[in-house]
Amino acid sequence: MIYLNDILKLTDLENVKIRFNLQVNGNWNPIEMFKNNDIESLLEGHYWNYSRKKSFTVGQITIGFVLLDKKRNTWLLFHIGKVTKDLNIYDNVGYEYEDIPEYSKYCGRLIVKFKNDSQMLIRKATSVINKCEVCQLLSDILMMMFFLAMIV
Repeated sequence: MIYLNDILKLTDLENVKIRFNLQVNGNWNPIEMFKNNDIESLLEGHYWNYSRKKSFTVGQITIGFVLLDKKRNTWLLFHIGKVTKDLNIYDNVGYEYEDIPEYSKYCGRLIVKFKNDSQMLIRKATSVINKCEVCQLLSDILMMMFFLAMIV
């Protein structure tokens, strides 16, 4: 089996968080946003702070997935970035960030299998990255759009 970090080769996993973005109570539909190329809205959700707790810290690397298939526990990688500024805002987008260019080639193409047994959707990489099994690495994002049209 190949796991997520076999491909990404991140070295400081203590400084990495993974956010599993999914639709909860009809609040938003991340996979539809991806299909509609609404990456800006996906990133707003990814860098969102809840009302009581901050999601990330400055300097932290963030990995963003959207749920592809709940029954199969498959997730699509859509973003890897680094938090550059904490805006100290709650119940809204709480951070500025920068994309990490060396990982952009995997965004929209890498599918992992991961069963999230926790209610927490933002997880420390040390606890989950070696449970994210790589299912597919598609040749390009156009293949992903075809793939989504078939399953979603």
